[in-house]
Amino acid sequence: MDGGVLAGLGFALLFVALQRAGDGVGLWPTAVEQVVSIVPVAALYLVVRARTTDRERWTVRTAAGPAMAGALGAVAVVFYFLATHFGMLTVVAVLTSLYPAATIALARFVLAERISRWQGAGLVLAGVAVALITAG
Repeated sequence: MDGGVLAGLGFALLFVALQRAGDGVGLWPTAVEQVVSIVPVAALYLVVRARTTDRERWTVRTAAGPAMAGALGAVAVVFYFLATHFGMLTVVAVLTSLYPAATIALARFVLAERISRWQGAGLVLAGVAVALITAG
């Protein structure tokens, strides 16, 4: 199975499970999600570490990026959980579907990657669509 498809299925399962959690459970579903996600991340770490050579040592600096991504991901999941329980699910679902736009923006501004005209047009159209959906 393609990694992108597997990641998409994982996100879908996470979002549906968080939305289905009862109103009285508080933030426990997000805590459980973070604990459960440690297992595949630790397995991936062990695989990558076994494949590195002496020239490619893992340092605190190389681990800082994934650690920051994990922390920001945890914050995002908490906000999603709160939004689905206290906000309009239709708006939350549309905004959540735009998470790849943040990846494109980070690639542009952090890695200095170029955004093609089609990608830029798609981002603009997605922003317009979100504005129209939330206004309606």
